[in-house]
Amino acid sequence: MDEVKDAVALTRGVSAPWKSFDLAKVNGQNVRLRVMEDRVSEWHVHPESDEAFFVLDGTFNLDTESGTRTIGAGQFGMASAGERHRGRVEGRATMLVIDDFATR
Repeated sequence: MDEVKDAVALTRGVSAPWKSFDLAKVNGQNVRLRVMEDRVSEWHVHPESDEAFFVLDGTFNLDTESGTRTIGAGQFGMASAGERHRGRVEGRATMLVIDDFATR
């Protein structure tokens, strides 16, 4: 069995506006812990991969060409494969990100 990962300990002291931790690969899916603070990512598309977001703390805005999905703590949202999107956070948010594209 893999070691237990402590999300609180991993994110403690993160001062960068964007930090991702690779937690695991589950059935071919990457599971990452991400911290964003006062950050807007670039518009992008994942042609063959959905990208899912489960917000642990804060509020994450998932901007798409059809509007913004606001995802709060305890909520789940996703960008479907081929959907142009970007993430946007005012303040600080911590989330799990699940996808099947290459681990960075």
